[in-house]
Amino acid sequence: GRGAQRMRGALVVAQLAMTVTLLVGAGLLTKSFYGLLAEGPGFSPNGVWTARFSLAGPRYTDRGSWPRFQEQAVAALRALPGVSVAGLTSVLPFSGSNSQGNINIEGYEVPAGAPPPHTQHRSIDDGYFETLGLPIVAGRNFAAHEAEPVAIIDETLVAKYWPNESPLGARVQRNFDPADRWYTIVGVVPTVKEASLAQTSVKETVYWHYEQRPENGGALTLRTVVPPSQLAGAVSAAIAAIDPEVALSDARTLDDRVEGSLGPQRAPMVLTLVFAAVAFVLAVIGIYGVLAWGVSQRVNEIGVRMALGARAADIGRMILRQGGTLIAIGLVLGVAGALGLGQVLSSQLERAGSFDATVLALTVVGLGGAALVASWLPARRASCVDPMDALRSE
Repeated sequence: GRGAQRMRGALVVAQLAMTVTLLVGAGLLTKSFYGLLAEGPGFSPNGVWTARFSLAGPRYTDRGSWPRFQEQAVAALRALPGVSVAGLTSVLPFSGSNSQGNINIEGYEVPAGAPPPHTQHRSIDDGYFETLGLPIVAGRNFAAHEAEPVAIIDETLVAKYWPNESPLGARVQRNFDPADRWYTIVGVVPTVKEASLAQTSVKETVYWHYEQRPENGGALTLRTVVPPSQLAGAVSAAIAAIDPEVALSDARTLDDRVEGSLGPQRAPMVLTLVFAAVAFVLAVIGIYGVLAWGVSQRVNEIGVRMALGARAADIGRMILRQGGTLIAIGLVLGVAGALGLGQVLSSQLERAGSFDATVLALTVVGLGGAALVASWLPARRASCVDPMDALRSE
């Protein structure tokens, strides 16, 4: 009956609408995901191998022993075949760790009621920036050994406290410094992301020389000209030769760390892609099934029409028109749903756009074309009905 036909048609329209919505949502998430990958973290993670270490036990009760071990470790790693440069940092990017605190800026008066300058802190050696491929945009890098207290800051800190002047030569002090030292700024480096590629804002960072701000742990960074995984054994042996009680942990390439930070963006993208693919197949099968069923129920009617003078092309157009109507309604409703989903995604996920004309156009054309092909098959079958056989059956 007509009621059953309308119900089947409504289900197909609903399938098409949901498919458009899911395909557009998956497209927006995928484009956002790969946009983050292309944007990068602000440094070059390719070919960089990293591992953490910790200095504990009676040999390292003296703070002066920490930089001595670290200097020996970095020197040994730089001598390994396949290592182009090695560096050291107290906190590794994309490791889930952080170190931050207040600083004083010489000559800067904190406004009443405002918090003091607050930054991330990193203790590094002179090879760290080169390992990450970070250029010095102003001033100089650290020397292997520094006679006077010095610091390097990033461009975010410069923009906030020295917007119209050079920070070189200015002095900063880390709060609760037991030596109460002032550090002269000697260099500026680009801002880098530390936690996730999806970060929209990055906190200011101050880099200290590892001998002047020693830490009893941290991470080693190696830029290699061979696959980083081939160096794991050699690195462990080099560290064991210095102190067999110091073990490396969390050994991974920096690429793996950066990509791992996109887990919250990757999961919904993959899930939406899977649902969209399933919905696409079901929608195409659904419109084919509805039209094919309708043709099978109207064989006698089609035979009568053809016996009264209807041509095969007329019958094919009739079935295609029926399918095209369902497709058009489903696509229109789907576009409306996709626009609504885009607004939700843009409000819940960082860097996810609410609208993309290319994604929307490809979805409508791709799904509409596949649905029209699915409609053409029953239409072709209907146009091939033999009127004599249909009338004989009637």
